[in-house]
Amino acid sequence: MNQIAPTKWMRTALSKPAWFGGLVSVVVLSACPPKPVEPITPEMPENGSCDAPRSTPLRLLTHTEYNNTVRDLLGDSTRPADAFPREPITANFDNNADVLQATSESVAAQLDAAETLAAAAVANQKSKLVGTCTAESTACRDAFIKTFGRRAFRRTLSAEETTTFQTLFSTTQTKLGYATALEWTTAAMLQSPQFLYRAELGDLSSQANATMPLSADELASKLSYFLWASAPDDTLLNAVESGGISSENGLMTQATRMLADPRAADGFANVLKQLFRSDDIGKLEKDTSVYPGFDAAQARALEGSFTRFLAAPSGTPGDVTMSALFTSNTLYVNQSMAGYAPAGTVLNDAFVPVTMTESERSGLLSQPGLLARLAGPYQSSPIRRGIFVLDKLMCQAPSPPPAAANIMPPPLQPGLTTRERFAQHDADPACASCHSFIDPIGFGFERYDATGKTRETEVGKPIDTSGKVLYAREHAIDGPFSTLAELGKRLSTSRQVHDCMTTNFFRYALGRVENVNDACSLLGVQNAFFKSSGSFTQMQLAIVKSASFRSREVQVTP
Repeated sequence: MNQIAPTKWMRTALSKPAWFGGLVSVVVLSACPPKPVEPITPEMPENGSCDAPRSTPLRLLTHTEYNNTVRDLLGDSTRPADAFPREPITANFDNNADVLQATSESVAAQLDAAETLAAAAVANQKSKLVGTCTAESTACRDAFIKTFGRRAFRRTLSAEETTTFQTLFSTTQTKLGYATALEWTTAAMLQSPQFLYRAELGDLSSQANATMPLSADELASKLSYFLWASAPDDTLLNAVESGGISSENGLMTQATRMLADPRAADGFANVLKQLFRSDDIGKLEKDTSVYPGFDAAQARALEGSFTRFLAAPSGTPGDVTMSALFTSNTLYVNQSMAGYAPAGTVLNDAFVPVTMTESERSGLLSQPGLLARLAGPYQSSPIRRGIFVLDKLMCQAPSPPPAAANIMPPPLQPGLTTRERFAQHDADPACASCHSFIDPIGFGFERYDATGKTRETEVGKPIDTSGKVLYAREHAIDGPFSTLAELGKRLSTSRQVHDCMTTNFFRYALGRVENVNDACSLLGVQNAFFKSSGSFTQMQLAIVKSASFRSREVQVTP
C-alpha cells in the first residue's frame, strides 16, 4: 500500500523534540530547551474530523509472534524464529508494518522452520494436527485441512484454498504415504502468506464514506496479537463465525476474557520489554576487574528478573497499574542473583518475588536489570539513565549530540565520584545546554552501580541520591527530588508520563506510528488511561474500542 505523506502533526511529532519551541541555544543548534513548555495533546485535523484512521500495510509476523503462534498451534516451544534475521526496530517496536518486510534471508529461514516444525509435529504432536480423527481416510484429511487450516490461517479457509490443500495432500499420499502427506501439507500451510502475514483489508460491505470497519477475522487477529502476541484461540474464532465480535459489546467481551488469560501477562510484558530494550540485558558484559562476580549467568538472571517484574510488578498476576509499575518494592531473584536478595533468602534456579525496602528497590527505575543495561562496563551512567527517563517515560528525548561532540564519559579519576567527574558538563557551555537537564535526572540513580546493586559509598564518599527534573512539558514533574523512589512516585501520577505510555501502547497495537487522523482515538485512550488511575487493562480496552483499532481508511484510486 502507498504510504501517506507526512502531515504537519507527524512532522512536528517525529522530526522535532517534543519540547521544541521558544528560544534556542546557539551552541548546539536548537538541541535543548531553554524553558518549560505547556503539555501538548495530539493536534486535531484542520477539518475537525477523525473519521479515516490510516490503514496498516500487510504485516509480517514478528519473531515473538511467530514463536508464540507455533507454540499455541503445534505445542512447539523451540522458538525457531530466534534464528531468523534480526528485525528492524522502529518507534521502539519490532512490529511496525512500514518497515517489517520479508527478505530472501528471512524467507529461507521461514521455509526451513516450516519443514522442521511440520516434521516434529507429525512425529511428536500429531494430535495437534488431526485431533481424534486418526484414520487414513478422506474424511480425516478434510477434517485436518478444515480445522488446522482455520487455526493456522486464523479464519475459515476459502473453497479454493481447501481444494488446493486437498489436492496436495492426496497427491502426496498416493506417492509417499499418509504421514508424509500430513507433514508436507502442514509445512505448506506454515509457509503460506496466509500464515506468515496479517492483512487489514477491511469489510467492503460495510464501507462508510472514507472509512470501513475491519472484517471480523481481521479484527480477531489484531486483538489476539495485541493482547497475547499470538494467534486467536478457538473461542475467539468461534465468536468470529457466530458474529460475536461484530458488535462493540461482543468485541469488548472477548477482549476482557483474553485479558484474564495468563497469556495476557506475557503479551503485556512483551510491549514493555521492547520499549525498555530488555532483551539486551542478557547479553551484558561488565569489566571483571571492577565487578569480579558478574558473569553470563548473572546477566541472564537479570533479564529474567526484569521480565517477570514487567509482567507482575506487585508479585502476583493481575491488572498492572502505573502505581505498581513505578513504586512496587517487589524484586524477582534466583540463585544467580544472591547479591541482590535480602540476607538469608533461600534461593534456587526458580525466580521468587521478595519484598525489599523502599530505599533498596522501588518500582521500575530501581530494577537491577534495567540499571545494569543503562550503565557502562565499569561505571554507572547518569547520561543513559537520564535519557531513559526523558525518552522512554516522558516522550521528551533530547536531540542527538552534535557530530563533533566528544561523547565519551568522563574518565575515572582517583578520589572523584561520578557526580564530581560529570561536573565538567556544566563547565563546558557546549555540553551544558543539554546535560544541564539530562545529568540531574541521572544523578538520582547513583545509589546503584553498573550492575544494578545498591551502594552506600563511592570512592569512600557517601552517595548523594538527589536529582532534579527540568523543562518537563508538565510543570508538576519539574523540580528537585531527594531519592529515586520519590522520582518514581512523581512519574507514576504524571499526566505526561501516562500520555507517553499510552502513545507507545497505541503504536504497538496498530503496528505503525500514529498520524493526524488517529488524533481523536489517541486522545480518547490517553484520557481513559489517566482517568482510570493508570490501569493498563483499561488502557488496553480503550485502545481496542477506538476507531483507529477497529477500522481503516478507504484507499481512493485516482
